[in-house]
Amino acid sequence: MTENKSVQLLLQAENKANEIIEKAHQDRIAKLKEARLAAETEIALFKKEQEEKFQQTIKEKYSSNEDDSDLGAVTKQEIDEIYKAYDKRKEEVANLLIDRIMNVELEIPNVIKRSLAISQGKH
Repeated sequence: MTENKSVQLLLQAENKANEIIEKAHQDRIAKLKEARLAAETEIALFKKEQEEKFQQTIKEKYSSNEDDSDLGAVTKQEIDEIYKAYDKRKEEVANLLIDRIMNVELEIPNVIKRSLAISQGKH
């Protein structure tokens, strides 16, 4: 009977150990869930803070002290200057292009001649 009691005690100890292990496992899972929730909350808060900083930076950077009408006037003036430069140079550029197209040199450049000579084995 003593042997039987010893076996019973061992089985009880094993069952108790299994219960302790299972409880530890459940506690671990609960703590991981809690940590995940805390991390997600912290991330959401950090994201919100960063978004607010970004929006503030955008507002500071792109808000202008000038009126929109002033900006429009400056832009119109710059566009007018571009058109004036275009009108001033368009005939000159067109003549230059026509001259380049009509007067093509039919001579092979020296660099290409040397390159061809090297590739054919002549030095």
